Amino acid sequence: MITIQSEEKEYYNAIHEIDVLAFGREDEAELVNKLRKSKNFIPGLSLVALKDGEVVGHILFSPVAIHTKRGILPALALVPMAVQPEFQNKGVGSDLVRQGLERCRT
Repeated sequence: MITIQSEEKEYYNAIHEIDVLAFGREDEAELVNKLRKSKNFIPGLSLVALKDGEVVGHILFSPVAIHTKRGILPALALVPMAVQPEFQNKGVGSDLVRQGLERCRT
């Protein structure tokens, strides 16, 4: 069974590794590190998927501002989402998105 919860510092290394495995490069893992250091970072919107206590997926929603002719609209961006390769195409990413969007709504 997969459990979705807010990330904790003890998961940072596992999240970094998953990002590298899922994307085949360091860029997304470094982006996550930079977003965590941002003044706008919302810890409750950085979620992990756990299988038997092991991190198998991660998703992060970050505040963004959309500039329009009527003004600035606040929004949230989903960047990035990563799942360990052996857990891809098994619903883990979908679970992360669903639970993440629910948290974004609240």
